Amino acid sequence: MATKTQLVKTSDIVRYADRLATAIRKNLSWSRKLKGTVIVEKPKETKGGVSISISVGKYALDPRGKPLSGMARAFEYGSGIHATRGKKGKYRIDPFRARALAFNWAAGETNIRALESSLFKARKSGDTSNKFLGRAPDGRLMFRYVDHPGVRPRHYMARARAQVRESSKKELALSIRNNIKNEIGLVIKGMKK
Repeated sequence: MATKTQLVKTSDIVRYADRLATAIRKNLSWSRKLKGTVIVEKPKETKGGVSISISVGKYALDPRGKPLSGMARAFEYGSGIHATRGKKGKYRIDPFRARALAFNWAAGETNIRALESSLFKARKSGDTSNKFLGRAPDGRLMFRYVDHPGVRPRHYMARARAQVRESSKKELALSIRNNIKNEIGLVIKGMKK
C-alpha cells in the first residue's frame, strides 16, 4: 500500500504563515483598525500540495458595513491618484450619516474666499450642484461631497514578505531535507518487513 509523501508538511506552511502574519501586524502598527484584522486561514490540501491564505480586513467591517479589506488593499497598493494597481484618479466621497461633510480647515490650506465666492455665484444663478455648502456655525467648512485624491501605498505586506523571506527559506529548506530523510527512513523500514 503506497503512502502519501509530503516534502513540505502542513505544519511547515502554517509556521511560515504565522511568521508572515506577525510581520504584517508589526508593519500595520500605525493602523488601529487594520492591525487586529490579520487572520491566518486554515490550510487547504489539494493534489498539488498545501496552500494557506492570510487575510487582512476580511472579517472586520467599516461603519457602512463593508469589509475593511478595501482599506487594506488601498494601503498596500495605493488608491485614487496614488494607485499602483487598477484605475487612477480621484474618487467621490458622499456623506453617510449627515447631509454634509464638515472639515476643520487650517488658514492658508485652501483659498476659502475662492470657495465662498464660487458658492455665492452658484446660489445667485440658482445652481445647486456646487459641492461647497459654506461655513458651519462652528467655523468648519461644509461640503455636499469631496473628490478624494486617495492614499499613498504603504506596502506593509510586501515589506513583511521581504522581512521573513530569507529566514523562512533556510528553515523551509532544512524542514524539506529532514522530511526527505524521514520519508526515506520509513520506506527503508517498510522494505525490511
